[in-house]
Amino acid sequence: LHTTYLRTCCIAISAILTQLALLSEASSPAIEDTYVKKLSKVTAALTNVEGVALSKAQSVLEQISAAETATYKLKLGADATTDHNANMVFAAAVVAASECQATARTKLTELVPVALTETTDSSKAAGHIAELFELLRAITTHGAAGTKCVVNAGTDTGTTTKSVAEYGCPKAVTDKATTLVKAAEEQINDEGSPTLAAKTSTKSWTATNTCVFLLGGNNVQSKLWQASGVAGTEVDLAEGFIKIKPHGTSGSADAATRQQSGVGSSWATSKDTAPGKLFAKIGDLMLKKHAGCGETEKDVIDHLIGPTKLKPSLQR
Repeated sequence: LHTTYLRTCCIAISAILTQLALLSEASSPAIEDTYVKKLSKVTAALTNVEGVALSKAQSVLEQISAAETATYKLKLGADATTDHNANMVFAAAVVAASECQATARTKLTELVPVALTETTDSSKAAGHIAELFELLRAITTHGAAGTKCVVNAGTDTGTTTKSVAEYGCPKAVTDKATTLVKAAEEQINDEGSPTLAAKTSTKSWTATNTCVFLLGGNNVQSKLWQASGVAGTEVDLAEGFIKIKPHGTSGSADAATRQQSGVGSSWATSKDTAPGKLFAKIGDLMLKKHAGCGETEKDVIDHLIGPTKLKPSLQR
């Protein structure tokens, strides 16, 4: 009887200690899909930078083509006129049109490396963000029972989305690029990202212990992050758009989107962060001037000789 009593006491004490350990263990909250969707819009805008690059490149290519055609037409005009003064004007216009060609070609040479770099960097940043969300989504839909890393807003219901594209992220394989004058201004402008107006916690206050993503512990390999009873070292993820704070105390771990609005002015930023540098480099493309002599033959000729009586000679 005494042995049985001791065994029962030991079991009870063990259960109490186990429960206390669970209560003191670091929390591992899920991420609310509200914030996933918000940041996904930014990823879509980042991929739109390729449309801006395409638009600028096409504009310069049209300038080159227009200047070439105008040069040919102006030479015909020079050959067609018998008026010496008119011939001199046409000859000068031919030289000027050739210079328009050369200038446009130089602009294209300068634009291409900038466009390629900014398109690559923007797409890479969007990919970093999307892939993190894809990992958390996949863990939710294919993980162990009760595992939920992305939950519907205000609930502890795990997401059932089949792709991060459902959140607004770009598809895994995007469609053919279309020309854009600028990226979506509500997501990206010359001061950063208005969507990310302030540092915002993304963790769920309902699903507080359902995902290993933020779980910290003191030198415990079963925990992702090193964190004892205090905050662990903050870590930048998703190209610096998300900062996580592991913590060894229940309820204290967090993941937050970083403030990205007002990080600069006129596409210039002094923020020494990955997103700040990215916005500044996008600005290199946005500020790239490509106005020239015109994007059509008529525009070039009007630019060079104006609507004068010489123009009928070009119709012969």
